[in-house]
Amino acid sequence: MTLLLSTAHNLYWLGRYMRRAQELPNLVLKHRSPGQMKLLGWPVDDENEAQVREYLYEQVLPELFNRINDNVQAVRAVVDGDASELFNQARRLQQAGSARAAGFQLWACSSVMMEQSLLVTQFWQLGDYVEMLDQRIRMETAESRHYRYLAQVVTNLPDGTAWDKIKQQIQALVFTTNGSQFYLWRDRLDQMFEDGV
Repeated sequence: MTLLLSTAHNLYWLGRYMRRAQELPNLVLKHRSPGQMKLLGWPVDDENEAQVREYLYEQVLPELFNRINDNVQAVRAVVDGDASELFNQARRLQQAGSARAAGFQLWACSSVMMEQSLLVTQFWQLGDYVEMLDQRIRMETAESRHYRYLAQVVTNLPDGTAWDKIKQQIQALVFTTNGSQFYLWRDRLDQMFEDGV
């Protein structure tokens, strides 16, 4: 199977948005820390549980689900019918006002994305692991293993292509675990998607 770069880019963002939607409720409702809302760029008070919950469920998650749906529509031709159905169920739950249930449904969507063709899964995982590491760096909980997970996904991207440029760089990050270097690497990755590989 060959993927268009635009499809790979949509799979990447699908992985990122899914990870964000899956982890944000737990992060902001159960493990909230002082200054976290400011770090996330949210215009709410860390101490006001009701305000945080309302902003999460009324603003943030609906926007993430819209982005997820846009990306699902863009990759519909490369995912199987089971994936399409699971994503449709998540969208219906969210539209019915059941954002929490829709979030649980995303875990099923993640499972089915692991069962897609190799390239589809690789580019979806790339986004998933970039988002995972990004969140952990921001929350100052990143460990070497998180860099290693991302490096493994990047190393499995097709050989003999422009993706080779980013493989060595991410391997070095496994040893340095330097957050600012990760953001430079991520910016290069984003530029590759924009410029074309």
